[in-house]
Amino acid sequence: MELVGEHTFDAPRQQVYDFLLDPEVLRQCLPGCEKLDRVGDDEYAATMKIGIAMIKGTFSGRVKITDKVGPESFTMEVEGSGPQGQVSGVGKLTLTEADGKTTVHYTGDANVRGTIARVGARMIQPAARQIVGQFFGCLAGKAGGAS
Repeated sequence: MELVGEHTFDAPRQQVYDFLLDPEVLRQCLPGCEKLDRVGDDEYAATMKIGIAMIKGTFSGRVKITDKVGPESFTMEVEGSGPQGQVSGVGKLTLTEADGKTTVHYTGDANVRGTIARVGARMIQPAARQIVGQFFGCLAGKAGGAS
């Protein structure tokens, strides 16, 4: 499954970049995030409660940040598993600034396996978009707004 989109912030690029890499901000803004603990350089153990349609569960996994070119871009690798299945993905975030605003462009591929993939297949993409929207909305509030 491919995810592509963008979100514009009323904040300078460096500030948005810093927020995107701040574990406390991530913990607060990732919907359903119960725990985000640093386990290495740019690597975190995460526990998230996620629900798609009637399938709900707690997923444990890792988030790793690679290919950082501050404040322009980075890659985020995610993997997790729970009783309903497994999720893995890689996303590239690129930040551009114009007129004091920053646009985050994201592209990524996610692979969902198990019950969650079989039962919730047609619900996954809209749910993923909703989670991404909630995340960026929270981040925008912390960074000073969005457009």
